[in-house]
Amino acid sequence: MKKLFSAALALVIAASIAPSSFAGGVDNKTNLNAGYERNPSRNTECKRPEAVFYNIGGLSFMDDGLYAEVGDQLVFKKYTNKLDSPLMEPFGINGSYDDKRLVYLYPNAELVWKKGNTALFFGFGVFGGGGNLDYKNGTAMTALAFLDQANTYKSKAVEAQAAALKYKAAGDATNAAKYAAAAKQAGDAAQVLSTISRDHELSVYSVQLGEIVGISTQVTDWMSVAVAGRFMHGTQSISLDSPLLPMIGNDGDEIGYKADGYSIGGLFGFHFKPVDGLDLAVQYQSITRLNYRYHSYTGTDSVISGIITNKKSNFANDLP
Repeated sequence: MKKLFSAALALVIAASIAPSSFAGGVDNKTNLNAGYERNPSRNTECKRPEAVFYNIGGLSFMDDGLYAEVGDQLVFKKYTNKLDSPLMEPFGINGSYDDKRLVYLYPNAELVWKKGNTALFFGFGVFGGGGNLDYKNGTAMTALAFLDQANTYKSKAVEAQAAALKYKAAGDATNAAKYAAAAKQAGDAAQVLSTISRDHELSVYSVQLGEIVGISTQVTDWMSVAVAGRFMHGTQSISLDSPLLPMIGNDGDEIGYKADGYSIGGLFGFHFKPVDGLDLAVQYQSITRLNYRYHSYTGTDSVISGIITNKKSNFANDLP
């Protein structure tokens, strides 16, 4: 069941970093600054500081001076997943599961100092992730995951009840009582888990923030090269709430975790101006290997480990 639940959470997190209508990447965002909304053709930018994100080679072709830009984007989003199966009708989990949480803060900042043939630059932005998701009624996948666990306990209850009847027929009252108690315990757990499948809330936060620091210089009148480091901090948290969680041994109504990962990658850029009016640019971005480590948990150890994650593990979410 834990594997199924992990898959469910992975899909939810993937949804949280899925592209909106203006963000052209699941992991690597393209709407890295507010100027992208004005004109998404940024790959040969060489006049504005937003080249820090899109064309570091072009920064050394800017006019001399100090440039600074700060921006924010307001993102309207709606994520929906739907469960509509005749097989699920008796369990009451068919329906639409929605998140409509507005993203108020999607910041960016760039600073460029250009003099002569050289430009020094810094940038801060959101490179991956989708911020907050809040599914008030859970999701189709988490509902199915809880229902799957409920069915597992139902099977255990049936097996224990059969064993109890077997020992009772053999006159072994001790084992008959033992397995009868196990059958009741498994049956009660199945009933609780089936109810949780219809009554839980899932909140997810996933984002990768980063800073770029580098240098761009003209090696000829018509060609420049640039190199930069990209420092990345990824953070992720998951919270699953249900008033029934204490009935399966949890200390409180919530289980969840928080995790962070840090890494560094490289950017390399070239900008060419072979003739007036023609700009050619190439930018390469290395993989940024983000290895997340869990650092805090909410809930009882056994319930966390059984439903969400192995507390001793970590996980990777690299940016390509």
